[in-house]
Amino acid sequence: MILQGTTLAGARPTLRPDSRMIRIPKRGTPMGHLLTNDEIRLLTEEFYAAWNRRDPAGIVAFATEDVEFWGPPLDPVRRGREEIQTMIAGFFRAMPDMTVEVVGDPMVSLDRTRVAVEWRTEGTFTGPMDPPGLSPTGTLLHDHGVDVLELEEGKIHRWVMAFDMMGLARQAGAVPVQGSMADRMGLRMQRRTAARMRKRAASR
Repeated sequence: MILQGTTLAGARPTLRPDSRMIRIPKRGTPMGHLLTNDEIRLLTEEFYAAWNRRDPAGIVAFATEDVEFWGPPLDPVRRGREEIQTMIAGFFRAMPDMTVEVVGDPMVSLDRTRVAVEWRTEGTFTGPMDPPGLSPTGTLLHDHGVDVLELEEGKIHRWVMAFDMMGLARQAGAVPVQGSMADRMGLRMQRRTAARMRKRAASR
């Protein structure tokens, strides 16, 4: 989808539906040609609309061929549209009814080449979640996170996703509920392990 020129504040840009590329400036582009707030808003609306259509191919269509994805709770780094599309398809297998809600407005870097978007998701956990390898519970899961999208020549070149993996794991039964007996036992085990690690570190 290509934006036709720029817009005045409050107006929506016109679109040509034969491509998902949006004209986003390279680093060092003169200030007069930087992406407007309306154009940034449109980019994020279209990107997350593809998430709500549960369309992995449509999501990665916003990215360059050599896009790099890093989700700190999910290792390793993933590179290229195909690898990232496979990962996203796994999310939808786990939660076929997953929806994404954008929270507030996009936040833009000073050079206007990076956009951060806060979001919330929910979905019924009916299929295996791989990564990270969780079995379905049949229950509704909620999550909260942020995407940082680095833009290059009109598409996402680098994508960092940070979210509450611990909270998600608790909802899925992979981590004990905070304050439960199992949680307290885990803390005791961690303290013993930490004591052994301190002794080894001190002896080096």
